[in-house]
Amino acid sequence: MSNLKQDKIVVVDKASKHPFQDATVINALVAGISNTLSEMCQLTCEFGKPFVEKHWVPIGDGSGVMELKSTLHNGFLRIHFPQQAIFKIMDRLIGEPPQEFNDSVLDGIGEITNIVYGTMKATLNPKGYAFKMASPKAEFTKQLQPSTDVTKHLILPFVVDGSECFIEIILSTTN
Repeated sequence: MSNLKQDKIVVVDKASKHPFQDATVINALVAGISNTLSEMCQLTCEFGKPFVEKHWVPIGDGSGVMELKSTLHNGFLRIHFPQQAIFKIMDRLIGEPPQEFNDSVLDGIGEITNIVYGTMKATLNPKGYAFKMASPKAEFTKQLQPSTDVTKHLILPFVVDGSECFIEIILSTTN
């Protein structure tokens, strides 16, 4: 995957490892987005190497956001899409490409994010993560509030129809 930038990969020692650097979590996210886009849109994803960054600035035009709440962790799942990718996804979902990037497109991003979260939650909750129900929301990426109160973001880059997209996990421990 030559168009993905992987120069920001951070090696973290085991003692300071972020809870979401677990292969089970990454695999749940990969399965969530892969299965959702494959089954609903007949699109495939190509994944880059996940990385952790302290102060990551989201890249994309539209972002789906789910709040992550459990007894152990609080945070957010955010999926960032460029316009080209989300227009292709929406075309496959409704049978025609959007004419403009508007609230209907944001609703589509929110639904995709909700399905990915549901898949992730179904995989991780039996393993003790205990994520609670949440409602999706979607925003223009440039309008997202910066995440200044967390120390690490897990970023999982992926490509859909030639467009670079990102899954972002922002997580803090509640204990």
